[in-house]
Amino acid sequence: MIANYSRTLSMMIGPTQTFIGTETQQVNDYSKYNWTFFDGPARVERRDKVFPEHKKKVFEMGAALIQ
Repeated sequence: MIANYSRTLSMMIGPTQTFIGTETQQVNDYSKYNWTFFDGPARVERRDKVFPEHKKKVFEMGAALIQ
């Protein structure tokens, strides 16, 4: 589905790039919710370890747009 969106946008506005960040943290405190389908501690750990790398990559993608 993302590839289809990318193709459509490429046809309408020009070349596109996509970045997909998965298993993101939805809330600040998972203990407040009865969500059994999320592993809250794992999401928080992933945010701390992986999200900074994702932010760097997306920043680089954005910087390349203005060059």
